[in-house]
Amino acid sequence: MSTAKGRARRRASSIGLRRRRGAALALAGVLGVTGCSSVVTGAGSRVGTTASDATTVGVTYLTPGQRSQPITLSGNTLNGGAWTNSAHANQVLVVNVWASWCGPCRGEAPILAALSTKYARAGITFVGIDTRDSDINGEAFAKTFAIPYPSLSDRSGQLLLALSTSLPPSAIPSTLVLDRRGRMAGRIIGPVTSASLSALIEQVAAEPPS
Repeated sequence: MSTAKGRARRRASSIGLRRRRGAALALAGVLGVTGCSSVVTGAGSRVGTTASDATTVGVTYLTPGQRSQPITLSGNTLNGGAWTNSAHANQVLVVNVWASWCGPCRGEAPILAALSTKYARAGITFVGIDTRDSDINGEAFAKTFAIPYPSLSDRSGQLLLALSTSLPPSAIPSTLVLDRRGRMAGRIIGPVTSASLSALIEQVAAEPPS
């Protein structure tokens, strides 16, 4: 009987160990995709995070008093044109970081395309950053998902690196919402949902002009 009990205890211990290992691997997979170290749960935004805290997975909203200096963003688009956010002064700007090899990016692409069309009527501009990718693959991705807004070519990852105070360099996909002064007002690290991005855009767009 004691031998049977011992075998039962060993089996239970082995099962528990396998479960703990499985949970650890699952968590590592999440952190590997986002490049971040904490997870926001629930439907609401995290409010009160400083602009320099670029490691929060999920939705973050910064109050106007917490925002840092305006972000300067410029470069060449996938089709060879020049683009700069200075040409969109006094507009709310949505910046989405993506790559054609990124699975979650494919999942969120139709949502971004639909929301960019919806909010264009309100004067809100969308732009993508296709990072660590080839222009050929990036153009094919944009065509496949009928992305109506331009994307900057960031083959070397330097544009994303320049945003390192706002986003982790490995945070793909991720999305910034800049206020009318060009400051980061909100951020989603990880794939967007229609509800999460719409709420963030509308929260920033509703702010009175400063």
